[in-house]
Amino acid sequence: MQKHFQGFVYGKRVKAVEGSIQLKQQVFADLEHYCPQHCIFASSSPTLDLNLIGERTKSQFRIAGAHLCSSSVLEIVNTECTSPQVIVDLLDVAKKMKKTPILVRNGSSSGLVVNRICGMYSQAAMFVAAEHGEEGKHHVEKVMEKFGMGISPFRMMDVVVVESMSTLLQKKQDTGSGTWNEAKDSPNDFKVAKLSEEDIMKMILFPVVNEACCIMEEGSVVKASDIDVASVVAMGFPSYRGGVVYWADHTLGSKYICSTLETWSNTYGPFFKPCAYLRKHSSIGTPLMQIKSHL
Repeated sequence: MQKHFQGFVYGKRVKAVEGSIQLKQQVFADLEHYCPQHCIFASSSPTLDLNLIGERTKSQFRIAGAHLCSSSVLEIVNTECTSPQVIVDLLDVAKKMKKTPILVRNGSSSGLVVNRICGMYSQAAMFVAAEHGEEGKHHVEKVMEKFGMGISPFRMMDVVVVESMSTLLQKKQDTGSGTWNEAKDSPNDFKVAKLSEEDIMKMILFPVVNEACCIMEEGSVVKASDIDVASVVAMGFPSYRGGVVYWADHTLGSKYICSTLETWSNTYGPFFKPCAYLRKHSSIGTPLMQIKSHL
């Protein structure tokens, strides 16, 4: 690999090459000799640890993650070493790009927040409609449109889900972590025609709430409202309902959602199994949005 970094001396932001941790480490270490102190080193790889990427540099304070999700969201990933000024600068980048910023903590176990909630939205809809082909898809789309969703769960497949699924598959191969498991977690067959519109809505959105709880349990977001913002901006969740976590807290409540998912898990399989975070808040009756800031 040829290295001609002299031209970066006046740079403010650098996007690293795609590839392995070793390659990114080398590029950042080399760039450090040429770039000014205010230059931000940003990576868009969702599964690579930023702490490892910055191991060979002497300025981990300027390493962060920046990833464009769908067409409207910029996820900004910080480490324990990332300078607050770097975060502020990236927030300014998002503003200038007219993107909505979401702050994410380094170390997310299964990819990016937006991809995960949007991926679960589409995946749950596919499972509900699977047995009825195009007819089932159209019925599901009408139900979700009636609820207020601005984006079809099947159209979402073309936006972020392919990337989300590939990230989850790679993560499962490497570590066995992540929520999605095609063989194990697919629910047993059930017919759309036997479900009411309300049940269809719940079977699609309750897994999204559960995935949001997994994200909060991991400490992957700075605050729960970031998930709400992402659900509205990237997933098309109706803004007048306040976002998917707010909606869960202020309509049906965590206890009802958890017990319903447990019932479905026993009937249809582990795809609907509630995570530990949801079970905990359900048992003690506290809002799902009560998480500590990780910034």
